[in-house]
Amino acid sequence: MVYRWARRIPGNAQECGEELERLKEQSNGELMTKDVVNAARPADNPLHRCFEWRDDVASERWREHQARQVISSIRVVTTNEHSGQEELVQCYVSLQGEADEPRAYVSVAKVVENEELFERARQQFIKELQAFKLRYQRFTSLRRLVEQMQREASDLYAPVEVVNVVEATDQSGTVGAV
Repeated sequence: MVYRWARRIPGNAQECGEELERLKEQSNGELMTKDVVNAARPADNPLHRCFEWRDDVASERWREHQARQVISSIRVVTTNEHSGQEELVQCYVSLQGEADEPRAYVSVAKVVENEELFERARQQFIKELQAFKLRYQRFTSLRRLVEQMQREASDLYAPVEVVNVVEATDQSGTVGAV
């Protein structure tokens, strides 16, 4: 896969994306910010440059915040099959764990393939959409748009009905969107 940053992050996006992928595989498909920070501690780790390590400048909580920025900013480069243009596709989505489990980052491909994770993402989307609606309720045209999105989100029952971004590569190494 080819990785790029969605925002300015120090460090090589390709190397950092590969390191995040390695960490995800070690952790049953989920990334925890503390694990990312711990993995990034050695100076030779590709993620190391993404963090502020001087304790007089940053605390551990700040580094966890930086880990969230790193994880949420990494994208896979794909080619739009219709336009031929390069597109950046989000790799991970933050999902609240079940019951007392903490929030974790899960690959979009895993969420799309797993009905339970997809339902958690859908419920989270509906809550965020409701908060968005409350924030912009005075704007009539936006309210109508949000209401339409809510109706469509309520009709969404299975992962197969969403536009899937599958982590798949063809022989040429091109990442494909399905």
